[in-house]
Amino acid sequence: MYVLIVDDHAVVRFGVEKILSAEFKEVRIDEASDGEKALELFRISDYDLILLDMALPGRNGFDVLRHIKTEKPDQRVLVLSMQTQEEYALRVLKAGANAFVCKTSLTDELIVAIHRVMRGGRFVSAPIAEAVTVSFGTDEVIHRKLSQREFQVLCLIGGGKTVTEIADELCISVKTVSTLRERLLKKLGLNTTAEIIRYAIENKFV
Repeated sequence: MYVLIVDDHAVVRFGVEKILSAEFKEVRIDEASDGEKALELFRISDYDLILLDMALPGRNGFDVLRHIKTEKPDQRVLVLSMQTQEEYALRVLKAGANAFVCKTSLTDELIVAIHRVMRGGRFVSAPIAEAVTVSFGTDEVIHRKLSQREFQVLCLIGGGKTVTEIADELCISVKTVSTLRERLLKKLGLNTTAEIIRYAIENKFV
């Protein structure tokens, strides 16, 4: 099995590598600490599975996932994240991920997730699985009306990032970020950046 581990924390990459090496007799592993390197390796290799963290420096996980699924729709991608909010997991799955595993989950759960994805199935961590199952395919919650980009901007503003910092992280212009901010304000019925931050915190997006 040929695997790419994408995470900006060396200790996480090391831990996941140990888990994979212990579980699978023949496994070859590549590593990337940022989105650009991940896409570079993806484009020159043929991975059986990509383990992807969403909180990456530079090009973020959502962008990486979008490029991977656009260029190779059948690529298996298992997302590892510190996020435990069902809306975040829902967005990840709708973006094309085959599995969403919380980093707080036990080793056994990650192993189960990998086996299921390799068999062509999907997997969501137990703490949020039921909520995601109920939510998937519904649009009752107002923030589900946001586009993927608008949701990303919501999360980044909620995390205290400036418009310039967001533009750099998403590789888009400051003007585009400002436009996305105005759109999400309108859709959510909010008026200020402070209200965006409060909304993101209340909904556990940060």
